[in-house]
Amino acid sequence: MEKVDLLITNGWIITNDGGKSFVGDVAVKDGKIFKVGEGLRDSLEAEKNIDANGKIVAPAFANMHTHAAMNLFRGLGADLPLMDWLTKVIWPLEREFVSPEFVRDGVELAILEMIKGGTTFYLDMYFFEEATAEVVKKAGIRAGLGFGILDFPTKVASCPEEYLKRARDFVFHFKGDTEIIPVVAPHAVYTCSPQTLTKAMELAEEFNVPYHIHLAESQGELAQVKEKYNTTPIRHMK
Repeated sequence: MEKVDLLITNGWIITNDGGKSFVGDVAVKDGKIFKVGEGLRDSLEAEKNIDANGKIVAPAFANMHTHAAMNLFRGLGADLPLMDWLTKVIWPLEREFVSPEFVRDGVELAILEMIKGGTTFYLDMYFFEEATAEVVKKAGIRAGLGFGILDFPTKVASCPEEYLKRARDFVFHFKGDTEIIPVVAPHAVYTCSPQTLTKAMELAEEFNVPYHIHLAESQGELAQVKEKYNTTPIRHMK
């Protein structure tokens, strides 16, 4: 009999291709869905078996934009416009509290909530992403992680060049990893100069990894970019 890592049996299978739902089995091998069907136990031997009788088996969710560690700031300044929220609440709090330990604690809580809600992949941009990667691997989910790039100094870097170096080191370390997809993550057009954005794109192209950025988030950003560059955030990125 062919061997697989995991066999989920007797579950109510919901596919993502519009197919008809049915009671059946799902086999997982090498971290990927290997087979979906009925009676798979007759032909497959699994290292681990789960009886999903009375339960739904469905494709997991992916959260494609997060700052998972900021779970610990949840609700703070939530009634403020974006720029006030950043400048008056979030950035001062980050200067005071953000550390590898803070990130680790926040990400552990965030991933617990993700798993409970059926999310098994998320795309993240933040500081101390090495600590985030540790938690992701411990939890057994997957993530696209980007070391945040800015023009102004924070606890993690003092200048754009230092951010870019840390981002490069992170991408280099995790390129080819099975759980972590490294990404290049400049924060936004209002916190990164055109030169920084260009260097970040060159880094992403060099390693053939995704480029993750906030873009056209608010009316305030649109007005700011219009005043400074006489264009829109989208056109500015071109």
